[in-house]
Amino acid sequence: MTEDKEFDKIQAERNELNVLLDKGLKFEIDRFFPFNLGKRKKWTFVIKEPYLGTLDRISNVSIDMDISENSIQEDPWSESKSLVKKHAFKAAKVIAIAYLNNLILIKLFTRVLAYFFKWTIKPSKLYAYASYMNVMCNFGDFTNSIRLISASRTTLPVKRENLIEGNSKV
Repeated sequence: MTEDKEFDKIQAERNELNVLLDKGLKFEIDRFFPFNLGKRKKWTFVIKEPYLGTLDRISNVSIDMDISENSIQEDPWSESKSLVKKHAFKAAKVIAIAYLNNLILIKLFTRVLAYFFKWTIKPSKLYAYASYMNVMCNFGDFTNSIRLISASRTTLPVKRENLIEGNSKV
């Protein structure tokens, strides 16, 4: 007899995440030439799961992107324009860092590639890339790893009153 196994939603989500992480985020951009002579050709970029150092660099840039939800609700048009002015290059920089995913490449080419992305990625595509990048950065696994590491600190000093031996009177 065959057993009917229940569908495990969490395991299915984990499998889907693993496929996405292995495959990466693939996107295409029209070649960047002033007059676009000849056929329209595209460059293909693939963003894979970032290394911890890359994740750190992405977080450094992302933390500086402060947004006031109250300001957006009060004056959406003006605040949106202000956010574009403040953060367009930073958003392109995040994508460039994620694509480069290597310390030396990041140091050498981030500014140039971010400038390229700033002038070739449209806002509708940026939204899709940002959504996938949140998945690709895998913050959940990182956070769970930190929880596991911090929970296993066996040499952490403990207060005397919290010890079993400290509470008993002999």
